[in-house]
Amino acid sequence: MLLFALSTIKVKAQNGLGAPIYLQNFGQGGVNPLTRGPALAPGRTDFLYSDLACPVEGSYTIIRRVSPGSCFGGEWIDLTRDNTPNMDYGMMMLVNNNSSDTDRVVYADTVKADFCSTITYRFSTAVINVDEPLGCASGNDFPLFEYRIENQFGQLIKKDTTRPAIKYAAKAFGYKFSSMGFDFQVPPGTQALVAKIRLIHSTYWCGEDFAIDDVM
Repeated sequence: MLLFALSTIKVKAQNGLGAPIYLQNFGQGGVNPLTRGPALAPGRTDFLYSDLACPVEGSYTIIRRVSPGSCFGGEWIDLTRDNTPNMDYGMMMLVNNNSSDTDRVVYADTVKADFCSTITYRFSTAVINVDEPLGCASGNDFPLFEYRIENQFGQLIKKDTTRPAIKYAAKAFGYKFSSMGFDFQVPPGTQALVAKIRLIHSTYWCGEDFAIDDVM
C-alpha cells in the first residue's frame, strides 16, 4: 500500500500484498487513554491541530481513544482503540469536521522509492465515523473522500471516490474501522508518488466527524 498516514500502500505479489513501502499509523501512546500526539508536519493536512481530546470544529487531534460521553455531551461514540492490529496504545487522527465550500486535504504525503511499473500497488486507509448514530434524527450525512495518487509533477495517476451513504461504523458490529482504497500501477520513470486523501465539500447536519488510521 502507499506510504501515507491514513493509508497504507503495499506491494502486491502473486500471493497477495507484501510489506508496506509506506505506512502512517500515527504512532503509539501510553497508558493514559487521553494521551495526545504531536501535530502533523506542515503541508500534511488542511485541518488545524488541536491539543484537546475533543477537538473543536475544523480541527484534528492525534489520540488513543474517544472516551464515552466525554465529547460534546455524548455526541461521539465510545471508540476504544485505533485500527492498527497488534499494537498496544496505538494512535489515530480524530477529525471534528465542519461544512466547507471547498474540498480539503485530510492527509497527504510524498513517497520516494524504486517503483516498478510491472508491479501492482495498493493505496488504502482505514476510516470510521465517530458520531453516535442515535443522535442523528434526520439520518447520517457521512463525509465523502477522494483518494488520489499523483506523480512528482502533480499529474494524476489514479483516483477514486467513496460512495454516498457508506456507513463507516455501526454499533451492531462494535464500531470497527472500514478499509478503503484501490490498486494501481506506477508509470515508468516515476520517481515519487504523492498520496492524498481529500474530503469532498458538503454541508453537514449530522454524522460528519471521523477518525482515520493506517494510511498505506
